[in-house]
Amino acid sequence: RSLEVSPGAIPPPNLTRTAKNVQLAGVCDSSKLRAESFAWQKPAIDGGDWIASTDAQFAFLEVDGVPCEMTALALTTSGWPSLRLQFEDCPRKSAIEVPLVAAKAGGMKLVHWMCKVSDQVDPDVCAHAAAKLPSQDPTMASPSQESLDLAAVTEAASRGATRMQIYTDCYTNLDWYVINTPIGIEAAEFEMLKAIAEVIKPSFRSAVHVKASIVVETVCMPNCGGLMIPECYPRDYGQQGHEAQELMDVLQRPEIAPWAQGIAILLFLIGAAIGLLLIRVCLVPAKKPERRIKSMVVSYRDVPDSNHAFFHR
Repeated sequence: RSLEVSPGAIPPPNLTRTAKNVQLAGVCDSSKLRAESFAWQKPAIDGGDWIASTDAQFAFLEVDGVPCEMTALALTTSGWPSLRLQFEDCPRKSAIEVPLVAAKAGGMKLVHWMCKVSDQVDPDVCAHAAAKLPSQDPTMASPSQESLDLAAVTEAASRGATRMQIYTDCYTNLDWYVINTPIGIEAAEFEMLKAIAEVIKPSFRSAVHVKASIVVETVCMPNCGGLMIPECYPRDYGQQGHEAQELMDVLQRPEIAPWAQGIAILLFLIGAAIGLLLIRVCLVPAKKPERRIKSMVVSYRDVPDSNHAFFHR
């Protein structure tokens, strides 16, 4: 990852600054996401993430009507593989990250597109990664995929994402979106992804942690069909009020009203009886235990040696 932060404080979201409408536009047309439109940024000698930058304005992150174009696409090489879309020209630098997993059947096609992009700079990267596979299949390094279909990203984002607004004095503030639902990658390609990450991953991990204040909220983005899961839509309190009014109208019908009134009176009487019973129980004074004398001593001062003790059992 490009930045690791340690939360110094996690305040609750400011309702006046929460995102009302977040959309990922332009990624549903795979013909625009061509390998030739991206330039691989080969990591330095100490390694790093797989990052391909682009200046083609075809994919946008739109937050509350303010769009900004995608500037890079990356594969994380530290930890579990994730796909990251970067938007560096937004009012607040932003990134959308989604974890990748091996799919049991089918899955998103990604590896051969990555090899097509990196082959323009270093043809040996994918070849070295393919040699690390147990099968050592050289066809896995084939740069045969011209375009990339990111519809699966929008489908996962339509199920919810965690938005983290990061504030720090050391770096530019940014917004980091982590999609909650992982994307499935074809099993053979997923192993190749891990091999690529192994080839270019950082040789060491910095121990420096930047303290930051992080505001966390949950957002949803429409998929390519413009839909989201039901939990992502605002709750319609007006509809609930309408349903309550319909229930009152039903209870006031002539054939139902007498029964409804009778049930209400019966429930009232039952509640009153229970209340009176509780009051009676609570007001009964507790019976005090009888005090019993266990011993008594009688002393006669005129006769010093005449002391008698009476015991009662």
